[in-house]
Amino acid sequence: EGPSDSVLRLQGDVDLGFLYNSVRAFYLWRYLAVYHTDHCSWFAKVDADTLVNTWALKERLQRYFDSGQPHYLGSPKMTNLGSGRKLRFAVNTAVLSSSLLRTAGHWLRICIDDLVRRKLGRGAED
Repeated sequence: EGPSDSVLRLQGDVDLGFLYNSVRAFYLWRYLAVYHTDHCSWFAKVDADTLVNTWALKERLQRYFDSGQPHYLGSPKMTNLGSGRKLRFAVNTAVLSSSLLRTAGHWLRICIDDLVRRKLGRGAED
């Protein structure tokens, strides 16, 4: 088993560079919401350069949180937008409960469509 064996590849996903990571993140959450909320209690998205002690994370999630409740846990950071405005956003690590993903599943598609239109223009939907 090599690195390519442990990579999740989503049909239709294209790496368009750092500026479009928000589109890809919403796409990932939507995919997980549609296909995996019945199989997993918790979902995590972690930057490649972030170390996570998965044993400790699992232990704390099981001890202190109920995945049947909507939970969003992350490491917030101030992000500088192109307009100069600052936005507090969890970027390095985000953990979502299956309950939150089930609830969010129906509106994630709307978010993706809106981001595609604003970031890529109308022609990118084809």
